[in-house]
Amino acid sequence: MTLAQIRVPEGTTETTQVKTLLAGLEIDGALVTMDAAHTCAATARHLVKDKNADYLMAVKGNREVLYAACKRLASALVSGGQTPHVVTEDDHGRIGTWTTWSTGLPPGAGVKLPHAARLAVIRRDIADLAGRPTSKETVLMVTSRAWMTSADFHTCTRGHWSIENVEHRPRDTVWREDDQQAYLGNGPRNTAALRNLALGVLAVNGITKITETVQRIGRDHDRAAPLLMLT
Repeated sequence: MTLAQIRVPEGTTETTQVKTLLAGLEIDGALVTMDAAHTCAATARHLVKDKNADYLMAVKGNREVLYAACKRLASALVSGGQTPHVVTEDDHGRIGTWTTWSTGLPPGAGVKLPHAARLAVIRRDIADLAGRPTSKETVLMVTSRAWMTSADFHTCTRGHWSIENVEHRPRDTVWREDDQQAYLGNGPRNTAALRNLALGVLAVNGITKITETVQRIGRDHDRAAPLLMLT
């Protein structure tokens, strides 16, 4: 559910607006996940020191020095004989296997990200139903939460990836947001807020068939009333 949104001022980027976005939210003790664009020292420091929360950040090539340090540690971790956490699922006509290794980050590990405590390597192997490999992806994750296990890394990282399916994807497939051509004034921001509100109402009511429900309400607006009568 979307709890807050702000407009990114012209000439800036999303990464500069983290403090503003989180200013009105109480996230004490929470684990905050984010896209790799937000993996930076300022955000890490703000979450831990100012918001008393923990972070789970993806490390990619956009942070070259940090990525190089994590990659060196990851290579040693994968080849070090640790028994990984493995999850295999058969879904959507394919077989997915997620293999996760994790390790602590001592002060001399070379990972220069404030409050970094643990590193994880997550490898996702996709095969067809006959078991023939079709793709492989490896991601590096860093967290400030010292007690994260490999299983925790797997669960929380996949939880972050699921945001695409439960929020971003419906906004495009149901309301075709990416095709909108209105960019003037507050229109796009207000429309996005209404779409987020609608998705939140559906989530609170436990509705997962979003397209079907929106189409049903579109034929009779009175059908939305029971969804809004919450106690």
